[in-house]
Amino acid sequence: MVFSQVVSGKTTDELESFLADKEKEFLGRKVVFSWQDNRHWEVIPQMIDFSLDKAKMAAAVVDAGKTEGGFSHLWDFGNFFRPEKVILPLFNFSQDKLVQITNQISKEVNQPAQDALFDFKEGKVISFQPSRAGWLFKGSEFERLVTDSFQSLSSDQADFAFDLPVVEVRPKVTTDQSNNLGIKELLAMGESFFNDSIPTRIYNIALAASRLHGIVIPPGETFSFAQNIGDISTATGYQQAYVIKNKQTILEDGGGVCQVSTTLFRAALNAGLPITERQAHYYRVGFYEQGGYPPGLDATVYPPSPDLKFKNDTGAYILIQTKIDKQKKRLAFEFYGTSDGRRVELEKPLIHSQTEPPPPIYVDEPGLPVGTEKRIDTTHWGAKVSFKRKIFTSTGELKEDRTFWSNYVAWPAVYQRGTGN
Repeated sequence: MVFSQVVSGKTTDELESFLADKEKEFLGRKVVFSWQDNRHWEVIPQMIDFSLDKAKMAAAVVDAGKTEGGFSHLWDFGNFFRPEKVILPLFNFSQDKLVQITNQISKEVNQPAQDALFDFKEGKVISFQPSRAGWLFKGSEFERLVTDSFQSLSSDQADFAFDLPVVEVRPKVTTDQSNNLGIKELLAMGESFFNDSIPTRIYNIALAASRLHGIVIPPGETFSFAQNIGDISTATGYQQAYVIKNKQTILEDGGGVCQVSTTLFRAALNAGLPITERQAHYYRVGFYEQGGYPPGLDATVYPPSPDLKFKNDTGAYILIQTKIDKQKKRLAFEFYGTSDGRRVELEKPLIHSQTEPPPPIYVDEPGLPVGTEKRIDTTHWGAKVSFKRKIFTSTGELKEDRTFWSNYVAWPAVYQRGTGN
């Protein structure tokens, strides 16, 4: 039996015609998926090269026609054992084409959840970006529904309708939680200065810092600077300024972003938060020693690595607030939350050894007239620097006693030398 019909006595041509007619029935099917009342996706067998494997089924019929004593007439089924043998249908389809459909729907549907962002003003948190649920398309379930519908033997219907298999992804921080986050007091502040920065560097600092403003870090979560700052390129609004890359100073998109990571690092230090990843700059950067700060309190980033990471272990939410004063060339981050009574002792960095800087470096600059020079980086002594941080709990128990190390190479002054008219 094939498709619940006895095929005993059929000729080869009759069997082929019978299977071809059955294939047309399957090829006439379609599966429609609906989502959100007004979005629909239709899949038909031809989109995935779906077909009945007629050759294998015919071979199976031939095998079933063999008797114990040998092979009878090709389509003489009079010698079939009783009850009738059942030949199960065999199908072919392109898994690659089915995956392509799945991937396309994923692009149209998948959307990450958006956490609420808050602004802390006059004693309360005000949302300036409401939370939004995300969506996750269940591709494997979609593929199963498609193939099962095309191959269904228990139904003679041509159309199959399903709800698109999508699950809701809830945000970690919702807008209606704004009164329950425990964001009520200043935990710590970190600052840095950027005097003598070129305009594009100042622009990049302000842009990067603004993208961290209002971020809420849930309790127990590790904050990643690279993850939160996102792509740093002209496509995301950054301009070119000088950066340290491959042991040299070059122009690149986003120069100045390390001013932001350095400032955030200082805020996390002062808040007594565990620093899980931090790397000092290759050489001492004058910007980070402005305002009377000693070397050793900086953090370089170059997403995705190196990164700056710290963990919120306060037991309550932490809100990041950006403060930037372009006239005073000052950047600050303030951390708000609920104090657990911890106390932080941050010792002044110690310079253990120093190395004299090499001769100056000159960089050709067509934007400056020939014969003029402009200093873009100062001389830096090489140094090995360390500082210690101790954290005590509200009961006076020592929670952390850690030494942070920075090894800076000796660095020359860098000048732009005019090559223009």
